[in-house]
Amino acid sequence: MFTLVAVCAAVLGGLNLCLASSNPSPDVVTLIRSASRFSHKMYKELSSDLKVAVYSPFSAHAALSMAYLGARGTTADQMKSVLQLSSLPLPHEAYKSLLESLNYVQGVVVYTANGIWVNDQIKLRDDYKSSVVNFYNATAEQINFSAPGGPHVPINQWVADRTDDTIKDLLKADDIKPSTAAVLVNALYFNGTWKLPFNPDNTFKGQFQSRERMVIEADFMNRVGRFGVKLSAAGNVDVVKLPFTNENFSFYIVLPRDITDFPSLESRISGDDFDDSVFFTDVRPKYVNLTLPKFSITATLNLKNPLSNLGMPIAFSKDADFSGIADAGLLITDVVQKAVIEVVETGTVATAASFVDVGIKSGYGFEDPYKIVADRPFIFYIRDDDNGLILFQGKQTDPTTNTVEN
Repeated sequence: MFTLVAVCAAVLGGLNLCLASSNPSPDVVTLIRSASRFSHKMYKELSSDLKVAVYSPFSAHAALSMAYLGARGTTADQMKSVLQLSSLPLPHEAYKSLLESLNYVQGVVVYTANGIWVNDQIKLRDDYKSSVVNFYNATAEQINFSAPGGPHVPINQWVADRTDDTIKDLLKADDIKPSTAAVLVNALYFNGTWKLPFNPDNTFKGQFQSRERMVIEADFMNRVGRFGVKLSAAGNVDVVKLPFTNENFSFYIVLPRDITDFPSLESRISGDDFDDSVFFTDVRPKYVNLTLPKFSITATLNLKNPLSNLGMPIAFSKDADFSGIADAGLLITDVVQKAVIEVVETGTVATAASFVDVGIKSGYGFEDPYKIVADRPFIFYIRDDDNGLILFQGKQTDPTTNTVEN
């Protein structure tokens, strides 16, 4: 009996990276929109019980798409629906184009990598192996899953190498069993420096009001400068855009004006008809006195139940059909993502890794600055504004909470 594991890893960092400036094809645009819809639906499933959260919808979507490549029948139909790929006839070809653009380096660095480690007792279909290498540029290696020390060690090292050692222990020893058929991994690394860094001398202790309306002491950064702003972007909600040194990438804060408006904001972005462009379009430069909490979050999230709730339970059951991967009956046993983000004066560091476990069935002018103080719960995004891809999404309701699991 064997298991297939898919893992996602993502890291957002604080130096300089960027995607290539591009004119994406219509299929890539459709893929990015699909990943965006997937992001908001996943947020609804993940966020309700968590004070803080960060995850990479792109990393999870990529890892699951590698598994979807080998899905058949109703299993494939459900995965296609959850991954929002119904309107995309050639999703894997679109991923090939998107991944090639992500790994194009021009002055700064965004890096994404895919890997598949195969139990040497399992024979993957040759066409699947060649396709996952072709479309996802995946590293493909045979490995002894019963080797002393555990097969998780070289896989974790691969992830650490591709996330600048930010994610070191994505897999635990018991995540991979002798029955595991293969491990699929997507790793995403982003390291960004603010275009307008905050002066550490201006950082101060202040009060943040949590979702539970408790007052929390936190470190706040302050900067006066010209930022992108959209007031009343969605009702009583304002948006602030902080560009990185490569202005194709931005960090967005979606900030309700009152703490009582945060629940309705979360409900809105999780709606079936929600269009996130309301946050990212018509953002105008404005002279702002901006106060933002410093924070870091390490989130380890099991996506199995959220994905089942979204509509793909068969993939995790004895009725799963992944016969496009191997002749043996396979099912997904786990989808896990570990994501890390740090927001400091110089910029952001963010990483994420995800795995899916599949097993055998068994210019300032003279105006006064507009004051924006993020001292209450908000939602944040890291986005490639050149093509609209959301790399990271999360929420902050308690800057003193650094570690979270679901």
